[in-house]
Amino acid sequence: MVWKESNQELVDLIRSRKAEEALDVGQRLVDFVDRKFPKDAPEKATTYNNVGMALLLNSDFSLAEECFREALAMRIRIFGEEHREVAVVYMNLAQMYKVRAQQILSKFHEKTTA
Repeated sequence: MVWKESNQELVDLIRSRKAEEALDVGQRLVDFVDRKFPKDAPEKATTYNNVGMALLLNSDFSLAEECFREALAMRIRIFGEEHREVAVVYMNLAQMYKVRAQQILSKFHEKTTA
């Protein structure tokens, strides 16, 4: 497996909103980076961030948050707190919380108008 090509495939699947396929590719990619890259490799942090996006697409908020938090910790150790790559993960976490909040509010609204 070549990381760059597999990561691009994952990104393309996420952009195409193909959640199940993205999760399959993402899981293989996580397994690969966990075996082949050191603890704080940028490729590993990127993989965890992108898998978080695939999980968000699949509405698996708990696992998405775990992946984003792992990616965030790695990127802070690699780049420092004030770096663009760190900000990207913060934005993805914020997006996840926004989607989750909208989902909860939608269900609440359905219950109160029924």
